[in-house]
Amino acid sequence: DLQILEYFKILKNDLAPLTNWLALQFFEASDDDILASPIHSELVQLQRCSFFYTTNYDDFIERALTKSGRAAHIVSGEHTIAHDRSLVEVVKFHGDFNNPKEMVVSESQYMERMRLESPMDFKLRADILGRAVLFIGYSLSWFLPVLCGLSCRSLLITFCDGRFSSLSFLQPSNSYFSSCSCWG
Repeated sequence: DLQILEYFKILKNDLAPLTNWLALQFFEASDDDILASPIHSELVQLQRCSFFYTTNYDDFIERALTKSGRAAHIVSGEHTIAHDRSLVEVVKFHGDFNNPKEMVVSESQYMERMRLESPMDFKLRADILGRAVLFIGYSLSWFLPVLCGLSCRSLLITFCDGRFSSLSFLQPSNSYFSSCSCWG
């Protein structure tokens, strides 16, 4: 829960002890372990998908893509947005362990993200316009993906004279995929 993590941040004056512990937990997984995961083995087969948005901090998606022969570029903040567009993009929407200053872990960080005014938010809006985006890690019960989707829908209506492909929010019924939301 974000409030508990906010309390941890206040109590410890930093989130570094938590993020360091989390990083150590994820370090254990081998590339073969990751590809044995049903979700990662399916993701790497999405050959027409060149953008993966995730709120996960780990490097499992990019490792699975690389192991499967697809070079990936990680976007975790403004400094990594510009790159070779021929590579698959793994956009770490809440930062990652290699960019802890961009991590969204606590309630205050999440509320700041909900302003939708950071370079990562502008990138998301630009990427959604005119293409399908697979966004992993959000439940549609959270407000941010819905708000961003509605914001993009409003832009599409305004700038395309109402002519645009539909924007869909899908919540798979399989409990294994309950944390995966597909936009497109």
